[in-house]
Amino acid sequence: MLLRHKLALTALILVFCAGCKQEQRGPAVKTDVRAAALLVVGDVKAGSRALKTGDLLQGDEEIRVGAASMIDLQVKGTQATMRIKENSVVRISALDTAGRRQYSLSVDSGRILVNLPKRSEGEDFRVVTPAAIASVRGTKFDVYVFSDGKSKTVVFEGSVATRVRISELESLPPELLENSQALRKVVQTLADKERVVEAGQESTVTHYVV
Repeated sequence: MLLRHKLALTALILVFCAGCKQEQRGPAVKTDVRAAALLVVGDVKAGSRALKTGDLLQGDEEIRVGAASMIDLQVKGTQATMRIKENSVVRISALDTAGRRQYSLSVDSGRILVNLPKRSEGEDFRVVTPAAIASVRGTKFDVYVFSDGKSKTVVFEGSVATRVRISELESLPPELLENSQALRKVVQTLADKERVVEAGQESTVTHYVV
């Protein structure tokens, strides 16, 4: 069913976006975000820079963790901490929109353990993988991204809301989403299939490539 929706969405994008110019998406504004390296073990880089304990990372830097290595980070100004485990590629970014700040941890591959004991008012956290988006509700959880793009979320404390990610939606101008009934139906289908994963549970999402 989800694969059929993804194929339909790809066709719609080709029809509606042919010749479209790239436009800014809505009122969301990228904002500065920094993270402190609490502990670095082994081969960990931000871009080409080798990291050590105490270093400060800027948002959107690609963090690469090698074999038998790890890094513990804290997102500055928040209570969020994370352990990025070996053979992982992760980026941290933030957007300000409608009076709220949304932090995104993009996990391209590997494994990350997130601990968010409490969110401040006006903050949202999510983990984005090739296959899924996990919205954090104040919790402790693991996210694995496998070599085929499939992702698994395992919750230890609290809860996480997970849903399938269709990356094509993220590059569409907002007016297309507003004016296309077919696209709105796809978005609603994804929202309806969102699953809340509680402590002691796990959720696995397949990465569809079309």
